[in-house]
Amino acid sequence: MIKGITFDLEGTVVDVEMVHFEAYTMACNDVRLGLDIGFFLQEIRQFAGIGDQRIAHYLSKAKNGLDENVLLERKRLHYNELLEKVEVAPRPGFLEALAKIKEMGFRAAIGSLTYVTQAKVLLERSGLDKIFQRELIVLREDVKDPKPAPDVYLETAKRLGINPAEQLVFEDSPTGLMAAKSAGSPAIAMPVFNTSLIMNGLVEAGAVRIFSDWREMNVEAVIQNLNQGG
Repeated sequence: MIKGITFDLEGTVVDVEMVHFEAYTMACNDVRLGLDIGFFLQEIRQFAGIGDQRIAHYLSKAKNGLDENVLLERKRLHYNELLEKVEVAPRPGFLEALAKIKEMGFRAAIGSLTYVTQAKVLLERSGLDKIFQRELIVLREDVKDPKPAPDVYLETAKRLGINPAEQLVFEDSPTGLMAAKSAGSPAIAMPVFNTSLIMNGLVEAGAVRIFSDWREMNVEAVIQNLNQGG
């Protein structure tokens, strides 16, 4: 029985995925790694949801002597500059879905790998900081191990005061879905990119439903169906 809802932040609720990829492309050019935006879109299934540190570690192996911390520093510099130039807002239909969830009597949390300094910018600029209670926002600093470890969703369930099996998670990546599954929580995929490769990865990671747009989901019907064992 679903008793609480948790959302991943980046991608699932606030789409800044292309900003990340563009920042990585610029950082790779800075260190003469020579990877373009097409590379990151092609490898989206592998990179989605794993966090900056692991992506930088992976990319650093492509060039002998490349310091992953230098790459990471350059990426974050470009990301912050690019983010200032784009609108940061919830994905279309999210606020309506959230309103329905609250109308149904559910408490809602955020469970994200994003570090607090970056999350603060996204939450404030999107207005989500005024919607979610701070104690129900779990970020990278709040847990020991990142996704796909279950730590984030075990912590959100704890803060919601429910069993992890009673928590419905919304995620956009296979890594996040695996984290939810490891925690014992059912998870719905809401990907930013809907290529067949991505979709297959989401199915393999255990998504109980997949939607490409918040506006195409009847959240009340979906939750009722899940509670009925569907």
